[in-house]
Amino acid sequence: MEPSKSRTTAQHSTVGAVSDAQGCANVARGQDARSDYRDSFRVLVPSLCALLLSACATLMQQLDPPYVNLAGLELKEMGIFEQRYLLRLRIQNPNAVALPIAGMNYSLAINNKQFARGVSNQSLTIPAHGEGLADVEVTSNLGGLLDQLRQIGSKEKPKFDYKLDGSVSLVSSAMKLPFSYEGSVALE
Repeated sequence: MEPSKSRTTAQHSTVGAVSDAQGCANVARGQDARSDYRDSFRVLVPSLCALLLSACATLMQQLDPPYVNLAGLELKEMGIFEQRYLLRLRIQNPNAVALPIAGMNYSLAINNKQFARGVSNQSLTIPAHGEGLADVEVTSNLGGLLDQLRQIGSKEKPKFDYKLDGSVSLVSSAMKLPFSYEGSVALE
C-alpha cells in the first residue's frame, strides 16, 4: 500500500506543480495586461493634460484687454499724511465672451507724475461686448497732492493730463489683462 500512496502523492504533486505553473502563467498574463493598461495611462494622462492646458492657454491668449477709463474722482478722506479718493472706472469688454473679474490693481498719474495707486478685490462680470462701472479706492500721499496743486496753480489755463494704468485679474485664472488710458481735463 505504501508504494501506491507514494505514487498518488507524486501524481498529486506533479498535477499541483502543473497547476501552479499554469496559475503563475495566468497571473503573469494578468500582470502583463495590467502593466499594458498602466503604460497606456502613463502616456494617455499626460497627453490629455497637455492638450487641456494648451487649449486653455489658447483660449486665454485670445482675450483682448478691457478698455478702462476714468468716469469720476472724488475725495473720500483727507488726512495729514495720506488722502483717499473714490475712483469710478468704466470698464468696457471688447471680447465675445464675458470677463469675470476677480480684482484689479491700478495707478493714477497726473501731469506725468505718480499721484495715487490702489488695489481692489471687487468681483464683477462685464458682459461680452458690454460695459460696467466699478467704484474703487486709491491712496495718495501729501507730497503728491501738493505737487499737483502747485503745478495746476502755476498754469494760465489750468488743466491736468492723467494716465490710468493697471490690470484686471480674472476669476479662476492666474492671467492678468493689462489696461492703460490717458485723458485730459480742463479746469476753467
